[in-house]
Amino acid sequence: MPSLADPNTILMKDTAMQNAHMAQPQVRNMSDRIFGGFLMRRAFELAFSTAYMFGGDLPNFLELDDVSFDAPVDVGDLLVFKSRVIHTMPN
Repeated sequence: MPSLADPNTILMKDTAMQNAHMAQPQVRNMSDRIFGGFLMRRAFELAFSTAYMFGGDLPNFLELDDVSFDAPVDVGDLLVFKSRVIHTMPN
């Protein structure tokens, strides 16, 4: 019930950010698929930006949770990354 919520809280949907990338051939692996480390880096960069925009200062990441690859990514695929703030701690 939003009317009973603390006025100092922010809904998770209001912290969401996303970006899109076209998978390029220079980041493919030996199987002609996109290298998983590249995908993880792009996801981390978006998460870092989301935390920075939310907090207004450089974030201090303590933990990364659940990275899963549901399907292989081919060269030319459109990748859409989404992130949101789900937990914060006071200084």
